[in-house]
Amino acid sequence: MNFNYADLMASLRLMGQGMLGIFLVMAIIALIVYLITKIKK
Repeated sequence: MNFNYADLMASLRLMGQGMLGIFLVMAIIALIVYLITKIKK
């Protein structure tokens, strides 16, 4: 197996963006749930 450094960096960047996207979505959902529970009380 031969590793291409540029490909490795590109895939790491993509993976990082994916993780960031998932984290943002989770944060938004948590915020929405928090706001809904606050409104209903």
